[in-house]
Amino acid sequence: MDEQLKKEKEELKTALESLSGGQADKGLEVLKKDLQMEFAQKQKKWEEKRKKYHKDIDELKKKLQEKEDDAKKGSDVIRKESDSLLFEERRKAEKMAAKFQEDHDKLRDELNGEISRLKADYDEKIEDYEQRLEKALADKVEKMVSTVIIC
Repeated sequence: MDEQLKKEKEELKTALESLSGGQADKGLEVLKKDLQMEFAQKQKKWEEKRKKYHKDIDELKKKLQEKEDDAKKGSDVIRKESDSLLFEERRKAEKMAAKFQEDHDKLRDELNGEISRLKADYDEKIEDYEQRLEKALADKVEKMVSTVIIC
């Protein structure tokens, strides 16, 4: 960079001397050359910055895509885990429902059996009471008949 400044200084010095010496064309040539060189340098810097910014943009796009991919993978993993948990809970619920239905059926059968036994017991007792009642009535009628005959 220092060499470039020295070279530019020399060129400007030469241009100034040529202007003062009456060589306007030569001075204009030097200034034109200097301006073209400056324009080329600025254009080169502009191109370098443009390339750098495009590179940065591409890197940011790549990072964004990676983050989107990671987010998608994460959501896929979470969805799969929740699906498997939901499946497991459904399986447990179905198993419990089957067990409860089995217990319900067993209890219903036990209670129906107990109702049948109680009904049979009460039918026996009713028959026994009916027989006793018939005997008591027969005894009472016999007693009444014997008291009527005696009288």
